[in-house]
Amino acid sequence: MEETTNNKDLTISFMFPVTSGIMGGVQMLIINLIKYISIEKHRKVRLYDYSFGLIRQTLVEMKIENYEFIPLDDSKWHIPNKGNEIFILTNGVWLTYPYFLKNKENVHILLWDVFYPYWETLGTLKGIKIPNFKKQKAMDLLSKNNGVVFMEKNGFESFHKLGYPVNEKMIVPIPVNCDHNLYAEKHTFDNETLRLGYIGRSTEWKIYPLKKLVEDLIKTEIKVKVFIYTDNNLKYANYLPVNSNIEYIYKIGYYEKKLEDSILENNIDIGYAMGTSALEFGRIGVPTILADFSNNEFPFDYKYRFLFDSDVGDLGKDIRDINDKEKRYRLKEIINNIDLPEFSSKTFEYTKENHSIERVFNKLNYAIDQNNLRLEFLNLYPFCLSKLRYIVRRTIKQNDKFFGWGFK
Repeated sequence: MEETTNNKDLTISFMFPVTSGIMGGVQMLIINLIKYISIEKHRKVRLYDYSFGLIRQTLVEMKIENYEFIPLDDSKWHIPNKGNEIFILTNGVWLTYPYFLKNKENVHILLWDVFYPYWETLGTLKGIKIPNFKKQKAMDLLSKNNGVVFMEKNGFESFHKLGYPVNEKMIVPIPVNCDHNLYAEKHTFDNETLRLGYIGRSTEWKIYPLKKLVEDLIKTEIKVKVFIYTDNNLKYANYLPVNSNIEYIYKIGYYEKKLEDSILENNIDIGYAMGTSALEFGRIGVPTILADFSNNEFPFDYKYRFLFDSDVGDLGKDIRDINDKEKRYRLKEIINNIDLPEFSSKTFEYTKENHSIERVFNKLNYAIDQNNLRLEFLNLYPFCLSKLRYIVRRTIKQNDKFFGWGFK
């Protein structure tokens, strides 16, 4: 392995310019980290975004100011970066953005793997397989230069199983602010109706988990109010079963403080979600069932697990990856035996111990200091099809000001 450099003076740079206004896990991850770093002043931090971008606008609303903002509004074909920085980029864009950086002086790249099935698809482009040596080149580059950290344990294991060694310290889970068990302080109990909260965008792989849960809730014959925090209620309505015991209440566009207040005001008994969304419940002490994901129907005999029973770096699995060794229960067992105050305490302590932003930032800081993936290394890297595809897409949509570098 190549000798690492002293990276303590590098500015931490984020670039994930969402222009749709739809909040997701990566956006919240970046917002939480910029807020923490800027307040605690551990390092310099920089955001590249559109002035109308979701992350930028959210930080403005939160009155977070102690970070450097670089607007992309008029950037056209070059990212106006400052240099002497480490870009923390997520799956996919680490293969495109670096080619367009204007300032190449002392720039490092750190890939934060936020979706572990990525390693199965690396090496394909729109279903077309590219030569395998190019995938190997990419993974070898990441491995030898400490160029990747993993949000999920499954990503770490997938990378390792493909034959590329990586330090287990490179598992850097999702960070959240975790101060008080607000559920324990404010929750009141209603024995007549179960109030269940679900957080998830209106995409199939996040709808099928809720569909399965509702189908199992119907079998219990209890009355349930399901609060669905999402970006679009119509798509959910096309999938979810209708039953006299189930009432759906949609909450559109809730995140950060607004989401927290709504969860508490609506007196939600149990949370159900995956990834960052599961931690939005856990960080305020809501007893949380961890959702898995699938683009298809869940199996009839599917079993559930609690957030506090999951391994660090495991906040939801592809249902094909579930194994028999995990501690899982049928939904009826959970409903009949759950002790809400006890499970609230367990959930909050698990979240604080494993995902508090202080602990996670220390892990990220360690990974940054170990990183030696310099921008010039990518110039030697033959994975140029992603760059070519991106150029074609940008050319076709060059008149769309909301396209540019952004995500809709």
